[in-house]
Amino acid sequence: MSLEERDIRIAAVIGGILVLGALIVVIGEDVLKEDVVTPPAGHLSIREVDVRAEKVSGETVQLNVSVFLDHGGETVHDSYILLRAVNMDSGLKVDEASTAVPEISGERTARVFSRLVLPRTGRHEVSMMVFIDGSVRDRGSVVINGLGGLEPESHRTGVKVSDIVFVIKEVRGDRVIVEPRMYLDNYGSNESEDLRLQVRAREVDSNILAGDTLVQTSRIPPESTVIRNAELDIPAQQNYIVEVLLWKKDALSGRWSSALNLAPTKRLASTEKEISVPLNVSKFVRAPDAAATVPSGGVSEGARMVETSGFDSALAVLMVITAVVMYGRHRRKL
Repeated sequence: MSLEERDIRIAAVIGGILVLGALIVVIGEDVLKEDVVTPPAGHLSIREVDVRAEKVSGETVQLNVSVFLDHGGETVHDSYILLRAVNMDSGLKVDEASTAVPEISGERTARVFSRLVLPRTGRHEVSMMVFIDGSVRDRGSVVINGLGGLEPESHRTGVKVSDIVFVIKEVRGDRVIVEPRMYLDNYGSNESEDLRLQVRAREVDSNILAGDTLVQTSRIPPESTVIRNAELDIPAQQNYIVEVLLWKKDALSGRWSSALNLAPTKRLASTEKEISVPLNVSKFVRAPDAAATVPSGGVSEGARMVETSGFDSALAVLMVITAVVMYGRHRRKL
């Protein structure tokens, strides 16, 4: 073997050893290298929405809208929720609110509060958009209606009239003194304010105001029932609707009514005619000391302020005579 051939073989062996060493180093690095997992980008999605009324006025309702957001991935920065309320009939925007979302990390649910002011009338759609780095990442909507059924704060008293009964106190010729007895329930958990009751009698057919009076409720203990009495001086032999209006300062809080028939009628099944049934109201006169009883708490009578009678006796007599004449003519035609 010549010297030249030997040098070539030695160079080839050395080259092979170097290549093999390089391969071992590369393979060793790949084997020893730890797997590096890149976490997914942070994201937010709407899980659910909770809406409740905070303030109710005569025309508007302030709503507290709570949006529950599910978070995943890396910590989210520079995110916010945009709420937009639109009237579903007109399509016009009613209110809008933007609320920043705090930085959220880890797999968890966060709650974000926003407020909107909507009219008590109409139907509204509240749309929600979740922004991250200026781009919309999720959206949803909820329909709001029936706000008109919410009672304004200025009207809330906790007091309701559960029943109205009538007592004949006195008969004076063609007039009668009637005592409406009103059962007042305080459904609240606190003692009620001293409110004002307006009690008025309207003649059924003519709608003429025949009597009107005011009574104070006084303070009513929580979750209890009391009776308040009024007094009406009205013409006899008429049918009335007696209304009870509850006032809180200058705001009408509630209205109830009951029929008071002092001239009842009866329909004859054979002829389908309606005839007057005589009613002797003097038979129903109660003794001055007669009073209703309450299971507990006794009877508390309100102040009696008797005023205004819409009918005079001449008009009442004329109406009775007219009714008799009309009935006589009707019989002759039959």
